[in-house]
Amino acid sequence: LQSAPTVLKVLPILIDPLMTGSVKNLSTDFAAKVSMNWDANKGKISLKILPSKSVTIKLVFNEAFHKMRNKDIAWNKQINGIEEVKLTAGKVWSIDLG
Repeated sequence: LQSAPTVLKVLPILIDPLMTGSVKNLSTDFAAKVSMNWDANKGKISLKILPSKSVTIKLVFNEAFHKMRNKDIAWNKQINGIEEVKLTAGKVWSIDLG
């Protein structure tokens, strides 16, 4: 992950040893914990974000992940992600792709 105060880049670079995997409770620059499972070969990822404060972020995914399961989320093809993700303190926000 790469994070800034209002941006989270998910697996910006993928190399062979990282094509599949999982992580739990990684910290971000916007005071949240991130857990995820992924399989880049299948284009699947499950991401959970638990913020300790409310914040709006931009969420950018590696190009291997682009098939939305949730039709209610506005996917921005130019950034391969979501322009505005509104996170509420103490509430898990999750998304599944692929």
